Amino acid sequence: MKKNSSMAELLSHHHLALTLTTRIRKGIENGVDKKRISAYTLHFYRHFLKDQFDREEAIYSCLSDSNMLRIQACSEHALLSPLFERMNQVEFSQKDLERLATILEKHIRFETDNVFPHVESLNFIPHRYTTADYREHWADQFWTGYSN
Repeated sequence: MKKNSSMAELLSHHHLALTLTTRIRKGIENGVDKKRISAYTLHFYRHFLKDQFDREEAIYSCLSDSNMLRIQACSEHALLSPLFERMNQVEFSQKDLERLATILEKHIRFETDNVFPHVESLNFIPHRYTTADYREHWADQFWTGYSN
């Protein structure tokens, strides 16, 4: 993908989403209480990632409904969303958190390596939007290794 690509903004959003997977893993590695990790993860999903999924799916409308890349990306969004929302209902185990981080990371890599270049090859220019609305306002930065 070209550095100044029309998809560059989406790539930067993917970088932000990858920080979530890193923070989940850092929290687990540092022995942080699962409730703290889950609370942040659900917050991140509801305040950033959920809208990101919607934006991506709007962009993928440039692909046919039968396009396998579109089908896989949207199916993965449909798998991930309930996993995040489930955090509000049940306590996640360390294994659940690790699984969520792994699934999310694989999904991001799939979109970055496959879907985005395909959309870009069609010369589709996505509507500009910004992540400026998302600011990190989470006091409990458990991933730093410091206790709160």
